[in-house]
Amino acid sequence: MTAPIYGLIFNETETAPYALVQGDLSTGAIVVPIDDAVPSTFPLNTPVLINSSDPTVLTNSGTGQLAQALASINNQLGQFEAGAELIVVAVANGADEPTTIANLLGSATAFTGIYALLKAGQITGKVPRLVGVPNHTGYYPTGVGGVTLSNITAVGTIAFTAAPTSGVTATGVIVDNNGVYSVNMTNPGSYPPGTVVAATLTGCGAGASAT
Repeated sequence: MTAPIYGLIFNETETAPYALVQGDLSTGAIVVPIDDAVPSTFPLNTPVLINSSDPTVLTNSGTGQLAQALASINNQLGQFEAGAELIVVAVANGADEPTTIANLLGSATAFTGIYALLKAGQITGKVPRLVGVPNHTGYYPTGVGGVTLSNITAVGTIAFTAAPTSGVTATGVIVDNNGVYSVNMTNPGSYPPGTVVAATLTGCGAGASAT
């Protein structure tokens, strides 16, 4: 051999016994929109290890969802517990709830959103065992399923008003020669449960109403 290689090679089998290692279950993680938190303290899509009672952390967390989550966690501490060890991943606020949820979910290939926690061990030296997404896990999108019209006597338009901006859209109220009318809905919208969507008719005749 002109270039010999010296060393040891260890070939482990899948059935080899391993020593028991105690897991650290004391570190939690939350993924939240950044709201008014300080970006330099909580860079977007980056795991940040904090103590939930650190005065600087509490100041820089702002007053939005991150601050509210920390307050809720601190309210559950035991009698002799001063703070919780947390990894925080902040994401950008979306224009509406579906966009915000998309940011919270993030990308597995770009390690954004909740997938940023895959980098937590490398960046913070801690791996979270309990992960939460406060205020957003109970959301499901609902849209307008139908519109009830009454006293329609002419072709007119209909407009819907409700937050957020991803609302229902329609091209108008259609009336045929037999007096049959309908709403040509092009998008049912996406709203948090319980949102009241108001409909306003224009040019559909006196007493025209929509529910």
